[in-house]
Parts: sequence; C-alpha cells; structure tokens
Amino acid sequence: MSYQCNEIDLHIHTVNSDGKCTGRQIVNKAHGEGIKVLSITDHNFYAGIKDIKELADSYGITVVPGIEFSVFFENVYFHLLVYFNDEQADSLRPLLAKYNRLKNRKLLEYMKKLKDENILISDKKVSEFGRLSFKNIARALVLEGYAENYDEAMEKYIDNTAFFNCKTALQFAEVMETVHSIGGIVSLAHPFQSFASEEQVRNMVEVLAGLGMDGIECFNGKDTNNKMDVLHELAGRYHLIETGGSDFHGSDSEHGLGIRESISPAQTPAFWEAFQG
Repeated sequence: MSYQCNEIDLHIHTVNSDGKCTGRQIVNKAHGEGIKVLSITDHNFYAGIKDIKELADSYGITVVPGIEFSVFFENVYFHLLVYFNDEQADSLRPLLAKYNRLKNRKLLEYMKKLKDENILISDKKVSEFGRLSFKNIARALVLEGYAENYDEAMEKYIDNTAFFNCKTALQFAEVMETVHSIGGIVSLAHPFQSFASEEQVRNMVEVLAGLGMDGIECFNGKDTNNKMDVLHELAGRYHLIETGGSDFHGSDSEHGLGIRESISPAQTPAFWEAFQG
C-alpha cells in the first residue's frame, strides 16, 4: 500500500533551526493533519528522533531522520535534503561539527566587518535574542537603529553580498559521500528557489545527478516558483527519487503540513521505513 501524497511530509523545521515548533509539537500537528510519514530536516543540525519516536509510534507515524545541509558546488550555493537511518547518524556528526566551525568563523569575521564599517553593536546586544547568529545580529542592528525593521536589516547587511558574503556551507561531494557511506540518500531541495532560472535548474540537476545525487524535491510548500512538470521530467530523465514536503516553519500563514500535489509512486511504506530509526 502506498501513502497518499497528503500523508507525507519530508521537509519540516523546528526550533532547532529556524522553525517555531518543537519536535513533539510537530508530531502532534502531523497527527491532527493525517500525516503518516514525516521528516524533520533542520538546517545543518540533527538532534536525533528518540525524543519524538515514542509519540510518533503511538500515532502510527513513521519518522524519517533528516537534515537540510547548506552546500557549495563550484561556488554555487544551494541546499540538500538528506535522509538516513538514525542508528548511523553518528557518522554525520563530524560534518555538522565542521559546518559549525565554519559558521562561527564567518560570524566572527562579520562582527569585525561591522566594526570596520563603524557599525557598533555588542555581543551583549546580540545575546539578548539568543546565540550569536546572523539573524540575531540583524535583530540587534534594528535595536541599535541601523535599520527600521528586521527585513531591512537582512536585506541591507546580511543577504547583501556586496556588504559581506554571509553564506556558510560544506562541499557537495563531501556531504554526498558521507551520506552514501551510511546508506542514506541525498535530494536537491527546492530547485527553483536555489537557482536563478529553469536553464540553471536543468543544468545543475544534470551535473549533480551525474555525480550520484539520488533525488529531487518536486514539491515544496514554500516555493511559489515551483514548476512541478519540469521537476517530474528531470526526475524521470535522470532516474531520481521524487521527494516533497511543506518546508513548514511553524507560521500561521503557512499552508500546513503535507504535500499538496502528486509525486512519484516511490513514496511507499517500505521505501521510507528503511530509514526509520
């Protein structure tokens, strides 16, 4: 028996990255919305599924361990969704630790850049919003009067590569090889968010599939530019697994959990339960 598309969600974020819900809140919400298979894919972070597995099991929900990695391939930045068995997750810890070292180095460089530009904010001000992060720096910039609001601070100082390139990422090959070494799969996240044009999507998918990428996210709930017909075609051409998810972050304005369009029949219990921890 295959799951229906609206019973699957393989792209969800929690408070461990940039979401608003805890893992248990996500599982309760998933149960209320009829989800049978879910994956929490926090950005460059993995907490394990022990905390939510008992609750998920009580609802008959399969939890697929996952992470959304930020990666570079030949200086092109994009995201990968990776899925694996929880028993093998320790093999991914060095990758996550390396990402954190790179991110911390970038943050320190950025704080020096602000100082050099006479944009004076203290670590103490940033810490009022939590740990040192680019998003919390943006909030501190607003507090100190360098921007009218969070969106302006992000646009002017964080996402503006002319000011500073804040992107931190691992190399595509390193992530893929490590995930494959533990029997996991690698899927390209929200291709039409990641790349500037359909031509670039097609070119990148051809190259990455040739290097061993396993899947492509054909449905993403936050990607308003998604062209599912193109992604279905590419999945078929390069024999890629079709994945999909809401990309839910916990906002009331989001459409909720689940895939709203048809994706590949590869979404079967046997397939995803192979990765259940």
